[in-house]
Amino acid sequence: LVATSGDTGSAIANAFYKKPGIRVWILYPKGKISPIQEKQFSTYGENIFSLEVNGNFDDCQRLVKDAFLDKDLREKIHLSSALILSNVEKKDKLKKAYLSK
Repeated sequence: LVATSGDTGSAIANAFYKKPGIRVWILYPKGKISPIQEKQFSTYGENIFSLEVNGNFDDCQRLVKDAFLDKDLREKIHLSSALILSNVEKKDKLKKAYLSK
């Protein structure tokens, strides 16, 4: 789950597209990003979902923060941030590379 004002959304979508077991929800402010930015993350499909929010980036960010603060929701849907997953994935790759030597 991530909020974007444009560029972060496409980076996250690209990083996690078709990753098994991962669904990405990208919240972005309606009418506040360029059409190109919107297309960069809203046209993937598969496991990438985009939600246009009536409001600004701060409204999107607040929704994301509220979701992370909701313990029941977090546990029910195994909510995590893309940054955490990205760092875990990097550590796993480094560990595998080190162990294969």
